[in-house]
Amino acid sequence: MKTAAAIVLFSVTGALAAPKRHGGFPVGGPLKKKVSNFARQQASAPWGGGVQEGSGWSFVTGTTQIPSITGQDSAAGAAAWVGIDGYSCQQAILQTGVQAHGDGTVRAWYEWFPEPPVYYDDQFPVKDGDVIRMSVNATSTNSGTSTLENLTTGAHVTTPYENMAESLCLSDAEWILEFGGDSQTFANFGEWDFSDTQATSEQGTVGAEGSSITNIAINGETLTNCQANSQGVQCAYIGAGGGAGSGAGGGEDGESWLIICPLAGRDLYGVRGT
Repeated sequence: MKTAAAIVLFSVTGALAAPKRHGGFPVGGPLKKKVSNFARQQASAPWGGGVQEGSGWSFVTGTTQIPSITGQDSAAGAAAWVGIDGYSCQQAILQTGVQAHGDGTVRAWYEWFPEPPVYYDDQFPVKDGDVIRMSVNATSTNSGTSTLENLTTGAHVTTPYENMAESLCLSDAEWILEFGGDSQTFANFGEWDFSDTQATSEQGTVGAEGSSITNIAINGETLTNCQANSQGVQCAYIGAGGGAGSGAGGGEDGESWLIICPLAGRDLYGVRGT
């Protein structure tokens, strides 16, 4: 039986609250050009999923059911989120999503990068099996909202942002799975999909179909096989041995990128599209 909806509202002006850690596994951060090694792992594309490129993106939404990854190491993890920017424009990202760990812990979070991610925890509890609608709305390049709706429990949380220091470019709309740089391993999540995907720009509203695709790869091994179509974005964990480049590339082969991990205070480097 569905419980009564809980509605929580947070306000953010200029800076976000202090982040909380879970096993050192951070989320969030854009891609930038550079290549190196991090924690003895080379991540060629720490993002997996679909990105609609263009201009004037103001709204992105998608719905996901959180898979169970219990029974794995607590240091294993994966995050799913929707956002604006961070793919071709790296100076800021408006994003919100959920983060699942191998010990069964799931946490919801929000972020206006380069401010660190903030976890809702008790204010918006989530668990595997929950169906979560994630949405971000940019009302300007420095203001907007992020919203999470737990369609299983009826809970709802919205965070407004005002006068943020770093401006959005509004050039990317994305539905992303992410490997965090301080995680020891990327969790085997089986399948993790985004449905009811929509993105609105100056040109109108589109779904995920036609998105640029990126796949997560670590130490030269592609770990995800993602696709985008009229149903949304679907990502399957294919594990070691899937082969680098087994999925469609989200950029030119050999193009080098950096993902910034603000919670870790360090950067994760890699190569996209190899």
